[in-house]
Amino acid sequence: MHVNPLYDVLNKTYLDCVIQPQQDEIGTLAYFLAWHDFEEKTLIVGDRAYASYNTFATLQNTLNVDFLIRVKQRPAAVQR
Repeated sequence: MHVNPLYDVLNKTYLDCVIQPQQDEIGTLAYFLAWHDFEEKTLIVGDRAYASYNTFATLQNTLNVDFLIRVKQRPAAVQR
């Protein structure tokens, strides 16, 4: 089982939670953005599994939402 919570840190409450048989963070984040109105300024924090160009573009176009998502480091160039 995999759990993706949407948690309000300032009010210390869970707004939503998706429980899945396997990981799908990007799909879950899309669900959260579609079903929740972020009327107040919101910061979305996610781990590497949430990272994708499509996710970044969607978040940039969402009103009142900033984001901080960790991404994988690019491997160093291979020298031959």
